[in-house]
Amino acid sequence: MEHFKTLRSVILLSSFSLLLFFGTVSFTSAVTVNILDDATGGDCTTIGSWLAATKTCTLTSSTTTPISIGADNIILDGGNYTLSSGSSSTGINISSHASTTIKNITISGVFIGILVSSSASTTIDHVTVTSSGTGLKIESSSGNIIKSNTISNSSSGGVSLFVSTYNTFYNNTIQSNSGYGVGLYSHSDHGYFSGNSFSDNDHSIDIDSDYTTIVKNNFTVIRTGGYIFNYSASTVLSFGLPTGGNFWENFSVGCADTDSNGVCDSAHVIDNTVTNAGNTYRSKTDSYPWAGVSGWSSYVNKLPVITLLGSNPTNLLLGDTFTDSLATSTDYEDGNLTSSIVVTGTVNTTLAETYTKVYTVTDTAGGVASTTRSVIVSDNTNPVTALTNPTATSTFSTNSIYISGTTTDAGGVASTTLAYATYTSAGDSCGAYTNITTLNNSSHSATFDFTYTWSIPSQGTYCLVSVGRDLSGNLATSSAVKSITYSVPVITPVVTNSGGGGGGGGGSNGPIVGSMSIQPAPTAVSTPAVSQSVVISQPVVIASSNQNTSQLTRTVLASPVKKTLAINNIKTKTKTAAPKTAVTLEDLPAQNTEVANVVAAGGNNFLVNWAWLIFIFLLIIVNVIYYGRPRKKKFSYQKPELLSHKTSY
Repeated sequence: MEHFKTLRSVILLSSFSLLLFFGTVSFTSAVTVNILDDATGGDCTTIGSWLAATKTCTLTSSTTTPISIGADNIILDGGNYTLSSGSSSTGINISSHASTTIKNITISGVFIGILVSSSASTTIDHVTVTSSGTGLKIESSSGNIIKSNTISNSSSGGVSLFVSTYNTFYNNTIQSNSGYGVGLYSHSDHGYFSGNSFSDNDHSIDIDSDYTTIVKNNFTVIRTGGYIFNYSASTVLSFGLPTGGNFWENFSVGCADTDSNGVCDSAHVIDNTVTNAGNTYRSKTDSYPWAGVSGWSSYVNKLPVITLLGSNPTNLLLGDTFTDSLATSTDYEDGNLTSSIVVTGTVNTTLAETYTKVYTVTDTAGGVASTTRSVIVSDNTNPVTALTNPTATSTFSTNSIYISGTTTDAGGVASTTLAYATYTSAGDSCGAYTNITTLNNSSHSATFDFTYTWSIPSQGTYCLVSVGRDLSGNLATSSAVKSITYSVPVITPVVTNSGGGGGGGGGSNGPIVGSMSIQPAPTAVSTPAVSQSVVISQPVVIASSNQNTSQLTRTVLASPVKKTLAINNIKTKTKTAAPKTAVTLEDLPAQNTEVANVVAAGGNNFLVNWAWLIFIFLLIIVNVIYYGRPRKKKFSYQKPELLSHKTSY
């Protein structure tokens, strides 16, 4: 079979070479306009205008003179005029030059409309070739673009390619051509046809080359045998949607389209497996034939569908290992797109939180689909909290207490609340707790060292706890620190009365000792000692310290007093009650509003008082005897006055 294919190609090539030769003879006998890359564009100005900056020759009128391109990168703009150089001529000849552009021109009644030989990257755009022998002939040229042209009514084929690869045809109209619309011969491989309209040609496309792709083309008014004559097993007639296949008028019209997607439900098999002159035409299948002309232009791409594997949401505990179950994806047009899924998002199982994994896939038409999975990392472990200060059975003489402690949780600590309750020694119990304050851990760290200074509301004995909360809301309460006592100390002062005087009310009897309450309580301090002022705010019972075995009760008018005292050398230690403190009291006033019993103690004062009474009594008797005896001589007697006696304390 390959022998016959090669032989046929040689015959065809020879035939075209002879035609080209005779055509060339005729052509060279005529006047030719040569477009060159110089100041005037060669002969360009004889038929039009030259723009050297872009190497563009633009026709200013129709012409009957053949045109030859003689340099690279030349642009020939026909200006929508017509070239009619005669039936034995080649309208435009491009030989051995690169990057030529031919556009906006009509070529009519010539032997070959445009001949491209041994050239590369030629663009033919918006050119009409009609009523000619061959509309467009490409030989030994690759990488050319043929777009938006009309090739019609050719007597020896619309477009022929020989030994020319990687040529692209799109949006062209190939119609009413004898022989074939397009012929690919002698290994003109890798041709690509899309968006073209083939109508009323003897053969729409003859394929004697490999790897030809034909998709999204309209085949209408198909003559008998006017299908694709295909010799290659590598020809492709369809891709998956949305590209799909082609519109075949004799098949697509009236085909079943149950899902109304514009594509026939069944494939179209071009069954022309026949043997002709020893050559086998191979059947090919269009799997996605369009139900209407240019159906692809109105097709709505269906987005891919993503299916998550595994659970959604996925629940984990703090510290667990997360393994993504991933997902699968299918697409109506592209099929299985699982390998194209892109996964984003991270999961940190050391931090209790809800995380999001995103799964995204894009189909060949640019359609994007995505879905998400929630991964919930939970913390069901309670935090640990403990108080380090104060300690149990602590006693304070001030209402200001320094509290410290620590709360820990692997997932992060949110806050710690401090609370107190009344302590009852009977049963070693704590009452209902009252919140003191809540300390927030703004950093959400795993360890929260907290401190607080608490002002105790009143004297008493209390329990103290801390309540830790983690970021997941789990709570934990510390062991209660019990028997925390706030008590103002009772101080026994040494009071010294001032003043004196004799007789009657007595005089200064030495130090006087009594019990009193001091407000406010002296503050417990460490060295050095400090002096503070306090106020006595209750009556005082005073006793003499100089008598040991007997008592003397003295009535003194005294009232509750408020007296500022100087207190020195107050020293206490934590957990120890404040010691009794010696104070000095001066100028205790006597008043008539209240009676205080004064008990004089100490033997020496007692004997002295009795000695004075006996002495006075004897003195009175002596005076009575002395002044009461008979006198010989009259004299005046004046009764002595008793000295007034005042006693000050």
